[in-house]
Amino acid sequence: MMGSNNIPTQLPKLKDNNWDRWNVQMQVIFGFQEVQEVIQEGVTALADNATEAQRTAHRANKKKDCKATYLIHQSVDEINFDKIATCTSAKEA
Repeated sequence: MMGSNNIPTQLPKLKDNNWDRWNVQMQVIFGFQEVQEVIQEGVTALADNATEAQRTAHRANKKKDCKATYLIHQSVDEINFDKIATCTSAKEA
């Protein structure tokens, strides 16, 4: 089921014994949400002399990173959440 913003309302939960299944399911969700690249590559720092187009692209990538981080946070159990709670990016999580 999808929410009004196309984010699944029921995400698979990572537990101590379901990594393989969870990983496959999350890869599909990340692809659908178009956040896979930012998870794999991260968000590069914005140069001081960045153009407006670069600033716009950076904002879009930061938004994707927040979306991916949200998806990850929502799809892990409490034990795994505690392990990633201090991560500052989806790639780090």
